[in-house]
Amino acid sequence: MAVLFSGFLPILRTHPGLFRPYLSDFFVMQMDPNSIKLLKIEVLELLADEKNCSLILAELKQYVRWHTYGPLVARSIRAISNVALSVHSL
Repeated sequence: MAVLFSGFLPILRTHPGLFRPYLSDFFVMQMDPNSIKLLKIEVLELLADEKNCSLILAELKQYVRWHTYGPLVARSIRAISNVALSVHSL
């Protein structure tokens, strides 16, 4: 699954609008392997725009609050700051 995510990231970077309707599919699930969790956070960060940034920021805040996997918490914090800086309406 990690290979699939890694292969689709270049497409996502160039055409994020194709994947925005499926935003909630990229929310981190407790049962996801840690490598997939980190990739999903990157995807959420890339999908952020002015319309969905509140939802994405709220989701990322939850990862900071309830996860015990340190790298996921750190990546979530970094994603929060990147989303806040990239979305102009904040």
